[in-house]
Amino acid sequence: MGLFDKILGGSKKEYPPLDPGSPAGQYVRQVMGELTSIAKEVPDPLEVVPGKEKTFVFIGKPPKNFGIFWIQDGQVRNFRKLADEKNISPSQFQLASEELREAYKNNVPEEKFSATVADRKVTVVPGDSLRREVNRIVEKLQG
Repeated sequence: MGLFDKILGGSKKEYPPLDPGSPAGQYVRQVMGELTSIAKEVPDPLEVVPGKEKTFVFIGKPPKNFGIFWIQDGQVRNFRKLADEKNISPSQFQLASEELREAYKNNVPEEKFSATVADRKVTVVPGDSLRREVNRIVEKLQG
């Protein structure tokens, strides 16, 4: 059965539900409107890394193929748009993408949860070390 699940794409891992009273649950609730916008706009899988000042959203299948958004001050920001705004060269963008990939690989916690956003299941990754590392990379690009 596992082999057919992989072939047919049905091997998505199930995570326990996020406790809405936990710090991560509270942060997710605070940015639910912005997360809903992302979930409605982007059909790819979402992994939410919640935080007090910034919540990061990995889109796709990190660490291999992904994009990244973040929510800050009620606004949704985009890694690619930031690169365009700051005139970041393709090589700098690629280097930052590699840093994000390594940050994900080295800092993603074992414990993940699920939450429902816009009638979709999303994965919540309440990892302080991952959030700090991604924040460092984004802030370096923001200048």
